[in-house]
Amino acid sequence: MTITVLTSASGSPGVTTTAVGFTLHWPGSCLLVDTDYQKSVLTGYLEGSVVTPNGLIHVINAARTTSTPSKALWQQAVPLPDDDPEGHRRMLLPGLDSPNTAKALAGSWKPVAEALRALESTGTDVIVDLGRLAPGGVPPALLAVATHVLLMTKPTVRSVGACHWAARRLTDQAAEYATSARVGLLLVRRPLVTKTSFVTRADPTPRGYDNVEIEAFLPLKVRGTIAHDLVNAALLSDGGPRGPKFARSSYAASLRGVAENLAQTSPASRSQPPPPTTDDRALQENQ
Repeated sequence: MTITVLTSASGSPGVTTTAVGFTLHWPGSCLLVDTDYQKSVLTGYLEGSVVTPNGLIHVINAARTTSTPSKALWQQAVPLPDDDPEGHRRMLLPGLDSPNTAKALAGSWKPVAEALRALESTGTDVIVDLGRLAPGGVPPALLAVATHVLLMTKPTVRSVGACHWAARRLTDQAAEYATSARVGLLLVRRPLVTKTSFVTRADPTPRGYDNVEIEAFLPLKVRGTIAHDLVNAALLSDGGPRGPKFARSSYAASLRGVAENLAQTSPASRSQPPPPTTDDRALQENQ
């Protein structure tokens, strides 16, 4: 089982769109966990076609009142149009209800993370759309169960410079908690045009720095690259029919390739429990 956390520092590298793309192209069953209160997957990729009261807040409430939040997590998940109950499952756990519930999630990550890890018994991998990284970094309980933590960025001067603090924060967290997660960068880069490339339109987006230059500046390694393709990416961010051209695009190929690499990575042993939260530490000090 793998749990992949996607996040960004600033700008619009397409975290949610990539999270949707990974879920749809994952080589096995996959659950997308939306942690935002904007519910951009329901209104974007699903175009508002799914109206549901289900969401992450109900898992948080279950974690407070029951000892089996993993059951609530699965019950709150809704199938995506690509879901196949007889084969690979494609599920979505909708996000929070409002900005006010973000505090509830911050205080409940430990049982929620354990519920995500419990999905191993169902053969389901997890993609967590963490959105923009908070100053404190990835919640420690989520970091403890994660297989991959990927900081998304474009390879431009502005984007790479803006995510320096986030890359440093993730590096510090990895050292502090001795996490087994593979922490790295996920780039969004315009494909290299060659003589055999099929070009449908001009793309003025600069390719930016190469991987060696980026890794020399940031304390993280590049773990994968997603093709920069505004036309095809819009079919995942805003919805719309995906035909054969989408399946043959370099964008879809990059999603499949990175997803397969992430899914094949065997997570290291996690015999250690999630690190204590601030409240846990305060309780231990008072005992």
